[in-house]
Amino acid sequence: MEILIWLGLAVAIGYFAKERGRSPLGWGLAAAVFSPLLAFIVLLILKNNRR
Repeated sequence: MEILIWLGLAVAIGYFAKERGRSPLGWGLAAAVFSPLLAFIVLLILKNNRR
């Protein structure tokens, strides 16, 4: 069950990255491998690439 939650959060991070103009696949994979929370924090710190 925890794995499904982890992967669901990684997918959510991918969607959030897409909304901020970043690679959803790359960020989703990074969130799955490292930590969804860590990826979320880094995405918040980075500048939004959307124009």
